[in-house]
Amino acid sequence: MQWIGDLKDEFFLILRGKVKYSDRQQYIMIIAMLENMHFGAKLSELEKCKEEWEQSSAALVGLYKKLAIPLVHLHTDEFLSYDRLSGYQLKNISDLTGVPTIELVQELIKILTSPEWNISASIWLGLASFVSPHSDIGEAQSALSRLLNSKAAMLALNVTDGDWNKGIYPPSDIVEIAAGLVWRMLGSPYAKDRWRAAHSVRCFARFNRWSVIDALVDKYDKEDAHPFQAPELPFYFLHARLWLLIALARVALNSPKEVAKYRDILFKITQDNQSPHVLMRHFASQTLLTCFDNDLEIISDMELINIRKINISPFPHFNHKIKNKLHEPIYGKKPGASPNPEIEFSLDYDFAKNDVRWLSDVFGKPYWEVKDMVGKSVREYDINIKSMNETDGRTISKIYNETSEKLHFPGAVLC
Repeated sequence: MQWIGDLKDEFFLILRGKVKYSDRQQYIMIIAMLENMHFGAKLSELEKCKEEWEQSSAALVGLYKKLAIPLVHLHTDEFLSYDRLSGYQLKNISDLTGVPTIELVQELIKILTSPEWNISASIWLGLASFVSPHSDIGEAQSALSRLLNSKAAMLALNVTDGDWNKGIYPPSDIVEIAAGLVWRMLGSPYAKDRWRAAHSVRCFARFNRWSVIDALVDKYDKEDAHPFQAPELPFYFLHARLWLLIALARVALNSPKEVAKYRDILFKITQDNQSPHVLMRHFASQTLLTCFDNDLEIISDMELINIRKINISPFPHFNHKIKNKLHEPIYGKKPGASPNPEIEFSLDYDFAKNDVRWLSDVFGKPYWEVKDMVGKSVREYDINIKSMNETDGRTISKIYNETSEKLHFPGAVLC
């Protein structure tokens, strides 16, 4: 009938109020040593006891210090999450008990070296990152040298990335790192990541970090996200370009003067006839028009006329009276004289039924012809792709993600 968190808070509030002054230390010890109590709830109650009772009893300081090591032993699992070390939880205990984090880490190392524990290398490296600043000069380097000269390091030669390549190491420039990470996520296979990256562009603008946005715009013609993506995986550069333009169109509403400096590349996109992309040309034109409407004379009268015509078709309207003749089933047969493509390109059923067939109706083209045109367009980017649902070497679960969005081919946004 109520939230369990509220019930716990109310329960402990009542219980704490009944504890006698002489029983406070015993109460804290009981709470700390309960094995089956949820770790978060335990820390919360111990913190509240400390806040309420610390001023009235100097002995509590020593008691909390004594509890640090037992808490590490009781809740070792809480510091190991998804094959990573949780420094956050270690800091919580350190803040609660007053025991330095390094002492907790040293105790954790003793626990994890016992035979019943088998932990990943990433956790050991996490522990080493805590210990290294407290070790003698040169010790951390010696340990790393021993690791790199061990048999385990030989496995690195077999990974997909191959031997060490300085060219794929991130630069030390903070601006380039920020721009590189956002560029990578603008080209993510997942829409939720692209959406978040576009909002990151807005944040950079809001905090006047225009140097990062400048670096992002300079990446517009790139077809990779190195060094922020594995080189063996294709980068969805069309996604990255489109969502960067979407972000710039939104940023221009608040900062037209700053966005106006990208005038040349935006105008070039609107006039691109080699690989015209409807959405890219649309958002580029909208950005220019927003700047122009804010009294920024960045385009001439003739250029303005051309930009306003971006979404106006020069062709006459299709006669929809013959629509029913063209609205054939998506798995209907081709006319006998129509050639088949060399490699058949498979479309998702819903995508074919809704998007492609509706597109064929708009332009008065048979479905099979539009489908073949889609396959031809896609193979301009990847000659070997056979399906729009290929994962391109990525390992994904059967449930793709919480938005249920499938991975699409690099040219998907062309459709």
